[in-house]
Amino acid sequence: MVVTCRGLNAAPFVELQSIEDGDAGVRLISACPVEGRGTVLVDRGFLPAETLERPAVRAEAAMPVVVAGVVRQAPGPNAMTPPPSGKVFYGRDRAAMAEALGVTGAVSSYTVYATTSANPELTALRPVAPPAAFSNNHLGYALTWFGLAITLVVFYAALLLRRYRPTPSKDR
Repeated sequence: MVVTCRGLNAAPFVELQSIEDGDAGVRLISACPVEGRGTVLVDRGFLPAETLERPAVRAEAAMPVVVAGVVRQAPGPNAMTPPPSGKVFYGRDRAAMAEALGVTGAVSSYTVYATTSANPELTALRPVAPPAAFSNNHLGYALTWFGLAITLVVFYAALLLRRYRPTPSKDR
């Protein structure tokens, strides 16, 4: 999808704590009013944690910025997600992000994940969409490790039984 957002390169943003290819960092999220469709949140990309530089925010910026991206319905935060701290978020809470960005009115349930840069001058900002789903093999791992533990306990018990079992005498 391609969206045109006025002043996206200098728009206010919130930071979403994230991990990309094993690197900790933040994703910059801005609001983009789309004519006739309301407001959509745009994930401008990933910034590694060691990058202290952020895009300049200028309210008067009105240059249209064309961004290509992937559109997905982002999962919201769960019960284990910490609450936001100012403009730093730990889960994709669309309503809270929109409120922090000063958006009035409805916000789309979809998020645009930019695949082209809105800020080419900031080379550390990587416009990349996160994977659609994360691997969750925890049940398989748990079954494997508990199965191995049970096998070792049974093997150890068999060794102890064999060692301490009385041996039959050969006197008859």
